[in-house]
Amino acid sequence: MKKLKAKGRWNVWYRDVIVITLSAPASHWAQNSTTDIYVTSWQTDCDPVYRFRVVVNTTHRDGYKRMMGVVNAYRENQ
Repeated sequence: MKKLKAKGRWNVWYRDVIVITLSAPASHWAQNSTTDIYVTSWQTDCDPVYRFRVVVNTTHRDGYKRMMGVVNAYRENQ
């Protein structure tokens, strides 16, 4: 969250969209063994059309993949 705050991208809207994206992503994939990316569907009722992307650090412990923290979160315009 430090990176998001430093870039001026932290407010209630960002927090809520991060929670929504992580709990019900339209797509999710592992970028590598320690980074996962979660993406919402395209928000077509907005101008400009956008989707939200959240990059998360992960670790493997006891045979399970676990989230360690949000690395980045941003709005991606179409």
